[in-house]
Amino acid sequence: MCDTSGMDVLIIEDDAVLRRSFARALRPKSERVREAGGVNEAMQCLDQGIPDIVILDVNLPDGDGVALARTIAALRPMPMTLAVSGQASAAQAFQLKELGVSHYLAKPFSLDEFMSAVDKLLAYTPDVVPHLLPLAGKQGLREVHTQVRRNLLEQALSRSKGNKTKAAELLGVTRQAVQQMMHEFELDAERFK
Repeated sequence: MCDTSGMDVLIIEDDAVLRRSFARALRPKSERVREAGGVNEAMQCLDQGIPDIVILDVNLPDGDGVALARTIAALRPMPMTLAVSGQASAAQAFQLKELGVSHYLAKPFSLDEFMSAVDKLLAYTPDVVPHLLPLAGKQGLREVHTQVRRNLLEQALSRSKGNKTKAAELLGVTRQAVQQMMHEFELDAERFK
């Protein structure tokens, strides 16, 4: 259940009690847990490094959680994101899904439900097809293929903390193939540790 060991987690939640509860639940199994009470604090945390997992409250006192999700979606490697809210509209939920937010948890929920959602987040394999369809006719197949390969490699290196052998296992390729792609894309494993 919920193995976040070695992972960097960022919790963005304006309710301090709930934020501390999330942090307490994740801290024993995570390498690093950072907390932010709003958009401004979250941006400061993101400046200190890209997390592996983001827990994102959709409604924040100093900004829009959907806009923050857009910023998070642009990060490379892109963090796995769990959105939480008691008041998100259907339009917001749709936008979050389009931005790559893997899971949504409606408040109120129990700590067991939260940990179960984190488990699902860690096991989630995103469907990249919806993100690729808008590129049809705008980019050539070779450019899209290159982007997909690079993004998959970055995600695998991020999840494996720069370990080339584990990244190869995640991608279903050889370690040598990972090394060749890293050379091709001029990526350094140290960046992902």
